[in-house]
Amino acid sequence: MDILEKTYTAHSEHYDKDRQDHSEIQESWFDQNTADSWRHRRMYEVVDILAPWHHGKWFTIGDGRFGLDSQVLRRKGVSKAVPSDISETLLKEACRRGLIESYRVENAEKLSLENESFDVAFGKECFHHFPRPFIALYEMLRVARKAVVMIEPVDKKQPWTARAKEALKRRLLINPLSRKVINALSKGRLAKRGLRRGEYFVAGGYESPGCHVYKISISEFTKVALSLDLPIIAFKRFNDFYLKGGELAPASWKSKAYRKIRLTILWRDLLGKLGLKDPNVVSMILFKETPGEEILDSLSRRGWSIYHLSRNPYHA
Repeated sequence: MDILEKTYTAHSEHYDKDRQDHSEIQESWFDQNTADSWRHRRMYEVVDILAPWHHGKWFTIGDGRFGLDSQVLRRKGVSKAVPSDISETLLKEACRRGLIESYRVENAEKLSLENESFDVAFGKECFHHFPRPFIALYEMLRVARKAVVMIEPVDKKQPWTARAKEALKRRLLINPLSRKVINALSKGRLAKRGLRRGEYFVAGGYESPGCHVYKISISEFTKVALSLDLPIIAFKRFNDFYLKGGELAPASWKSKAYRKIRLTILWRDLLGKLGLKDPNVVSMILFKETPGEEILDSLSRRGWSIYHLSRNPYHA
């Protein structure tokens, strides 16, 4: 079995195993009064911004946790939201409970949908689960008529001090003796801590279903949009912090877990305002058609960055 099939199989069976070992945590996802649910509610601002498109059909990718993303979309006014995931386990259970009307079992890298069969393709924290994430992105762009929405961890830039240190290290590596010393000192650390190359820090972490935590790059997504001659991309970076156990902790300042989540995010926000640390999550919209003024105004008011992309003159 090759690496792709191993990854697909691991993800398709993940919720079955989780259902047996962590059913309490899975049920906590429905509780809107936990510290973890507070985290997730912050990520859905983009749905309110796209309110003029709520009458259309939305398709959620990697929504195997009972189709929770599609449920949020419907509560926020989206008339039709169809969840999908490579695993049927919890989607089938959600349908049995009457929480969703329908669902699709789909491999995001091979969607069995017609071109532009949905108005919006929506993916929240799913990109880093795909073994070939950009193939999945192109599939989402293929099946969406108006836009693709992604909410994902984002690459972080190195501070200038780290870049200077890396440049110095490269200079030292020219000397054979220095190279041996540096290699000996760093042995075994790169896989654990990550590898610095150029401007970005590339994490080497993995999650339990067997996926590499693939953090997206705004510049790479911009190049995808330019290659497909898309008119606009918009994005907003913000801070998040996951704490194990937050799923069962109440969203109350009396809760130690909740306090740690809130204070960590506030600290990261402060560092961001001082220019010392970039936010670690991004919401991004790749528009396939130019949105109306209402959407553009809403993006501006909420502090989103809007890029009107140059169009390909050879496709005019």
